[in-house]
Amino acid sequence: MRKAVLVAGALAISAGIALGAYRLGRRGTEPSPCRSIDRDDDGLVDERRCTERGRLTSVELDRDRDGHFEIARDFAPGGWKSEEWYDADGNGTYERWVAFDERGTVVNEWRDADQDGMAERFTTVAASGRIVSVSTDRDEDGVYEEIAWPDPEGKVRRRERDEDEDGDFEIRLAYRLDGSLHSKLTDHDGDGSREEIELFGAGGRVFKRGFDTDLDGFVERWEYLGPDGGLAKVGWDDDDDYDVDRWEPVDAGPRGVTE
Repeated sequence: MRKAVLVAGALAISAGIALGAYRLGRRGTEPSPCRSIDRDDDGLVDERRCTERGRLTSVELDRDRDGHFEIARDFAPGGWKSEEWYDADGNGTYERWVAFDERGTVVNEWRDADQDGMAERFTTVAASGRIVSVSTDRDEDGVYEEIAWPDPEGKVRRRERDEDEDGDFEIRLAYRLDGSLHSKLTDHDGDGSREEIELFGAGGRVFKRGFDTDLDGFVERWEYLGPDGGLAKVGWDDDDDYDVDRWEPVDAGPRGVTE
């Protein structure tokens, strides 16, 4: 059976979050017996079908009759096609791997555009066929640097980035329907809690910033910026109820997260 070898991190398919990249390729040997079929009697094998205890386990197809199998399919114990592999140029390296559910719906897809054996792009798909998330490993180091979540129309509404490629996503971006940036949340220490929030207005200008100064998971300090980007006023939420409880002069003390 063909398998994907995990090279870094883990993959949470059900949540649509890719934390590690997959190497596309075969592992182990084909089950036996396998039967070769020459459907057009031209002397070339067009199809190879493998079974195990009478159950079909895999099928390989040579659609262009060049002597190489471009498509390989694996089947689940229930008889439905579970995976499909594509080697379009017949060089022995898979460029694409698709996983299916028992209804035949695509649920995950891996792509290796440069055919180095590493999947640079991982996509999760909903039962409706809508793309739920797209993860990207641009430098092919086995760690996805970015995950994007598109809406039903295909517009990205949320994006997360691993800036230092340590496996933790430090940046979360949210977008409006028109594609403009709505907010940016930053987790400086990678502990899963955002210490800084930036809110954007027209033209991509930051008009408000929030800081979790005591690192308790709540934003206590809010900075309001003027049209010129300068600090206009500072408010504090002392009881973590998401309302400003007091205001302070704009020149009062250091800003941001305390050390």
